[in-house]
Amino acid sequence: MIQDRQLVSRATRRAFRDAASGVVLRDIDGMWQDEGFAPSGEDNQEQGERRSRFREYEHSVNWADHSHVARALLAFETLLQQLSDDQIVTLQGRLERDSPSNGGSWRWRALRRFRSHLPT
Repeated sequence: MIQDRQLVSRATRRAFRDAASGVVLRDIDGMWQDEGFAPSGEDNQEQGERRSRFREYEHSVNWADHSHVARALLAFETLLQQLSDDQIVTLQGRLERDSPSNGGSWRWRALRRFRSHLPT
């Protein structure tokens, strides 16, 4: 779904999609469906079944709607639980770059929680 003012950039979503490529399909379905999303069924050009499935869920999010994005971030939070510290740090940087464009209104709860155990 293309929106004029996306609250999470395409680049950030792509980074999460890349990270999800190492996650089993059942877990990808679960992280999105637990937050009330269903795959869009739209064709996409992603290589690989996992990336393609993740992208289908992305297509069902209105990235300009705060409530949709809040739910999508909860799905992202579930993904973070399966990633390495280095991956989490990279994704944290992506989300923090998006935050100023949202007037600093986003609170990246998931990343703060995971960051607390990372080496400094």
